[in-house]
Amino acid sequence: MPGISSYGWLSFWGQVNKTGFPNYGWQRNSGHVRWAAGWRSARNCSIPLYQLMKKEVLSSKVIGTDDTSVKVLDRKLPFARIGRIWPYVGDAHHPMIVYDYTPTGSRAGPAKFLEGYKGYLQAEAYSVYDASFKS
Repeated sequence: MPGISSYGWLSFWGQVNKTGFPNYGWQRNSGHVRWAAGWRSARNCSIPLYQLMKKEVLSSKVIGTDDTSVKVLDRKLPFARIGRIWPYVGDAHHPMIVYDYTPTGSRAGPAKFLEGYKGYLQAEAYSVYDASFKS
């Protein structure tokens, strides 16, 4: 169930970004689940998993993608800025969903993720994808 796995990692990193603490993981205390030390080792495990999932999706003949804006807390700003989550959905032979985060909605994010991809891209008419459709 790659979708559930991806959702779990996305949820984990979403919690990391919400609290802003650099050192924590899961710990059960008096029946309550709370964050404690250890997320760096989880991050070290998630990078190879992410690369493997990305390679699988990029092996697809067709990739579906879209983007969604997310509010990101930034201690340097008095307000939340807008980042982007880009899901990339593989075809039936590569049933994988990979979520990629970029701090802005610029075309650099999808261009970097899709670099070298030779298949079909199903996307909305958002201008950041224009470069992907040129030969």
